[in-house]
Amino acid sequence: MEVTKLMNEPRTIESMHAPIIAALQTKRYLEAEMMACEAVQAAPLVAQSWVLLGEALLQQGIGITAAQIFERAWLLDPEAVWIGAVQKALQAIKKPTKSDIVAKLLEVPSVTITAAVLVKNEERLIEKCLSHLADAVDEIVVIDTGSTDRTIEIAQSMPKVRLIHYAWSDDFAAARNAGLAAITTDWVLWVDGDELLFKEDIPYVRQIAGLFHSSPVAPILHIWQNNIVNGKVTPDVSQSRMFAMNRGLIYSGKVHEQVISAEFGMYEADHRNAKVRIRVNHDGYEPTIMQQKNKLQRNITLLKQMVVDEPDNPGWWYFYGRETFGGGDTVKALEILLRTEQLAEQQPRFGRMVEVYMLMVKIYMPLNQLDEAEAACHKALAIFNDYPDASFFLAQINVRRAIQQAKEAEKNIKKAKQDFTTYRSSVSADHQISQWKADMLLADVARLAGKLPEAQQIYKQIQARFPEMKELEVRLNQLEQTGDQLKHGSKL
Repeated sequence: MEVTKLMNEPRTIESMHAPIIAALQTKRYLEAEMMACEAVQAAPLVAQSWVLLGEALLQQGIGITAAQIFERAWLLDPEAVWIGAVQKALQAIKKPTKSDIVAKLLEVPSVTITAAVLVKNEERLIEKCLSHLADAVDEIVVIDTGSTDRTIEIAQSMPKVRLIHYAWSDDFAAARNAGLAAITTDWVLWVDGDELLFKEDIPYVRQIAGLFHSSPVAPILHIWQNNIVNGKVTPDVSQSRMFAMNRGLIYSGKVHEQVISAEFGMYEADHRNAKVRIRVNHDGYEPTIMQQKNKLQRNITLLKQMVVDEPDNPGWWYFYGRETFGGGDTVKALEILLRTEQLAEQQPRFGRMVEVYMLMVKIYMPLNQLDEAEAACHKALAIFNDYPDASFFLAQINVRRAIQQAKEAEKNIKKAKQDFTTYRSSVSADHQISQWKADMLLADVARLAGKLPEAQQIYKQIQARFPEMKELEVRLNQLEQTGDQLKHGSKL
């Protein structure tokens, strides 16, 4: 819901990158290193500057420092697709060296940070949750909203933990704000009681806070949440969980609470929303756990109240629609999402319209409303023209239409042949349609549909009647090559 300002590179930084890339391409690695150092100093929160510096060092065999530089880039770009190739290239350096001068660029201010954990009846995982946090932060504040199991007992036995009791009032933001009031450190990282911080990321929590501490615009950092449901992992980088305590930020919303400016509200303040590589595993969406805690119905109930309290806020309507969709009422969900779209037109800083459109697509597709699904995809791409999900859904729509068109083609081909038994008008018909053209087209449709044996059989039947037809030989050879490729691929 927050303003979507995900660290777009300033134009001046982009212009600095071009000559660095040119130097790398022409193997002027020392020159590229010097220019990349300047780019990093100018904008230390831009991942691409660090990547270019790492590449310059890597090509010079300065592998130890290059590894540190690439690690910094990965912290700032957790979705980086280059990380595997880079790690492999670093391992290939036989005698890696280091650069103390460049390494100084990695220094960050020392800041303090609290992990805040809002809990109720989390005895299942709370000990592991807190133990994973202990070495990453200076203090852990646990806000308990009325546990009746062993959660409180376990939390009190853990190091660095300070326990706060909060009387539950059907308002998650109020509970979190009570926790914020008790925090005295520079930064806060919010973690749920059913989440486990990656042990590999423990050293980087303070480092990331230090990196963003002097940002002129209030940073709100999105962590990487691995949602584990039925053994499958679905990443989510939309979770706003980490921010500085001196920027006037609080929570708003009874559920799906959002970080907002206490002074300017949800949409009027400028935030720097950035994804960072702080990863947690989360199993709270497992069906059995959702059912035990009655999360979905609770969320819908609270969101119904939110759209009454703030009827013009598209954010609460979006969440209401999303939860309604999750509950299986797609008709109601679509109605709510269309209302969200209307309200968003009056609130241009609402940042979740792509997600709204993707939910619409998921509703339209099972109903075979392909035109509506296609329109929603194009609206999403108008916001982010490289959003993969929208392009993938468009591809699915294309395939589904192709299948439908193939079926229609087959129907019309057979009708064309059948029509020769009744057609007697004075306008001449092409009798080659009934002789071989219709059959040829049927075979072509079968081939396009992947029905290779059926296509081959029809082609050979035509060939038996018209052995002089050279184009049949071409088609049969192509079909045979395709079959050989498929057989070869299956053996691999």
